[in-house]
Amino acid sequence: MEQETEWEMIERGIKQRIKALNLFIDDIYHDQRILKDKILPREVVEKSQGFRCECMDLDVPLNVWCHISGTDLVRDGEGQMVVLEDNLRCPSGVSYVLGNRAVMKRTFPRIFEAVEPRPVDDYPSRLLETLQSLMPRIDGAPRVALLTPGMYNSAYFEHCFLAQ
Repeated sequence: MEQETEWEMIERGIKQRIKALNLFIDDIYHDQRILKDKILPREVVEKSQGFRCECMDLDVPLNVWCHISGTDLVRDGEGQMVVLEDNLRCPSGVSYVLGNRAVMKRTFPRIFEAVEPRPVDDYPSRLLETLQSLMPRIDGAPRVALLTPGMYNSAYFEHCFLAQ
């Protein structure tokens, strides 16, 4: 069997992590086993700025709470990849990745021929498909809207880019 590449291992780990985060959020808003078993103090969750009591007992489509995740990875002192943080509320940065990739491909085409990085061009369409897949089909494709706090928000460029 072929040895797993570092990126394949990272991809597998991030998928597992996102699944665990979805299960955690679902537990917080339903059975609360993690609180009842005192794994996590109740007050940490209930006093959290992100906790929404309105979501208690809410059943979300396909049980997906985390639609988009920004998982920040860094290398530790031994060279191992570790998670710095998970940003589930408002992940940002992908528009810069897409813009930088386009510039780098034009500026250094030989590097891209030599290293063959994974493509990222299809991210906006994959994001749209992901969000549409969570909605019931009525007549045609569901409509998806991107909400933004406006032009003074630090991620406004990202909001406009992805909305287009």
